[in-house]
Amino acid sequence: MPQFLSEPLEEEALNNELGIDLKFKVNDFVMLDTLYNYQLADSLKLILTESIERINQIGFQKNDFIKFREQELTLRNDRNYYTDFVENHSIDSEWLREIRKIFERTDLVIANYEDANIIELFELYSWYQHRYWSFYDDKANVEKYKYYIEAAKEYKNMEEVINKYMEKPNEIVYFKAKVSFEQINPLLGGAKQKLTKITYFDKNKNLMND
Repeated sequence: MPQFLSEPLEEEALNNELGIDLKFKVNDFVMLDTLYNYQLADSLKLILTESIERINQIGFQKNDFIKFREQELTLRNDRNYYTDFVENHSIDSEWLREIRKIFERTDLVIANYEDANIIELFELYSWYQHRYWSFYDDKANVEKYKYYIEAAKEYKNMEEVINKYMEKPNEIVYFKAKVSFEQINPLLGGAKQKLTKITYFDKNKNLMND
């Protein structure tokens, strides 16, 4: 049995809650599996691919975002709103900062639509829909598109995690092993027990919590 893996098990047994010597001894150790970064990345890619397939069913197109860019003018019935407020940086507010950032992102995807990230498109699409239904105080659709916005942020985070894992694809996440051991049980009058459990160790050979 690998000594570097038996030592943390013995240390854990020694530092038990009862504060007594359990006479812990490892009898057998079978390595069951090793999880690598690329395997975690692959599992996340599968989830992300399924999510993107659902997003594609929406069927938005470049022209939708061109119309979205003008949406605020239509809602407010004010053709000068952009020049008077959004583009006038002498006027500032949380809302204006938000819509300016959204417009920057929208302009980028319109200019490079064929190469635009589908999740970025989905988030912008959801933002404009959320804004539209908020204007008309349609609570059901407001909640729907609020959920979509949060989902888009989650998908973006998933992309970042995948990319991080793939920077070191062969790095170990954990070892999985089956450990057969014996120890005394103070609740049974100090009787010796032979037990088996599944144990995990991180890449640094540290014992992981169950």
